Amino acid sequence: MKGKGKYYRTRSRGFSLMEVLIASSLSLVVTATMIALMSSSLDSTARIIKMTKLTDELRSAMLMMSRDVRRSNYTANSINCFANPDCLSDGSISSPGDVVISDSNDCFVFRMDRDQDGDATENAPGGFRRALSGGVGVIQMWVGDSAPDCAATDANWALVTDPNDI
Repeated sequence: MKGKGKYYRTRSRGFSLMEVLIASSLSLVVTATMIALMSSSLDSTARIIKMTKLTDELRSAMLMMSRDVRRSNYTANSINCFANPDCLSDGSISSPGDVVISDSNDCFVFRMDRDQDGDATENAPGGFRRALSGGVGVIQMWVGDSAPDCAATDANWALVTDPNDI
């Protein structure tokens, strides 16, 4: 036992200062790397969520526009045109008008029989346009009671897409 006592007395009882510094440095590097990876992952997730929201918004706008354009020139009397190619010229129905696209291709206007009474000329026309809102391109829909004015900047044009999502 006498020979071993000296060995036990000189044995260290913990970590040296150098070991603590190396362990702290390594844990700091690992923690910094994990924080950087997590931040990058959160940024990617936020970007994906914004892109998904924008895609959904544009899909909804496209569905709305295509539905209205498909229904343009529709009247409740359109059934009279079934198997009658001369229905417009023989007076079976009256044409509400054509879809009109602006010269700049940023706006289109159309008519449809909204109240289903067979006369689309008494209903306010509809329209959609591409415009700038705060320097960002948006899609707007005409909600006024008069004929759409593609150049107007009034409140009769309602936002279909949100400029904050683009």
